Amino acid sequence: NWDGQSIDRFLFRVCKATSANYCVGEIYAQLHERLRVDENCVVNIATAGPSGPCVDYVLQLEDGACKVEMVWGQFADITVLSVVDGEKLVVGRMNKISTRFP
Repeated sequence: NWDGQSIDRFLFRVCKATSANYCVGEIYAQLHERLRVDENCVVNIATAGPSGPCVDYVLQLEDGACKVEMVWGQFADITVLSVVDGEKLVVGRMNKISTRFP
């Protein structure tokens, strides 16, 4: 039963979920906060390598909610780069991140 409001909400979810920049930006913001990274540093996670993309983007509609995942084939290094002196430090690794929203 699709009314105008249902279609609008569905399209909103798909657009929000498929916006890789939105998701990656939120991930970086959360990591920056949780790792207590200095404001003069940048957090980075590789999403592509020499042979192309290294992360899969998954969208699932479950129980009236939208589930979004980013899954790396192998663990990806989480690095912090100082914009002051160029020092690069690996602070962790990850292979999957997911979220749900209504």
